[in-house]
Amino acid sequence: MERLPVDSAGLMVLRRLDRGFKPTTVALQLFGRWIRKNVVVLTEEEFHHLILNRELELESVRSCGASRGYVAIKIGELVAGCSFFKADKLISQLPKSFASIKFNVH
Repeated sequence: MERLPVDSAGLMVLRRLDRGFKPTTVALQLFGRWIRKNVVVLTEEEFHHLILNRELELESVRSCGASRGYVAIKIGELVAGCSFFKADKLISQLPKSFASIKFNVH
């Protein structure tokens, strides 16, 4: 088997964007149990709505003290990924393929 050239090794935890850095879904899922700030907890129904409609209006009480910017999305205690939070609205950064995922959070 031919050797493949390796550009870099490791786990990508952030993506560089024009407006700053965005945490990767893999990093959020891996380190999710330790995330305490900028977390939004959703029901499974709200999560599916967010994926299919690409945004979701929130009551500020549910934002768990999140500030404008990227937030971790949790369903129960499970971290599903990342969304952008502004003015009590979530803008999905999750792939639409996540809509088929069923979470066992009980």
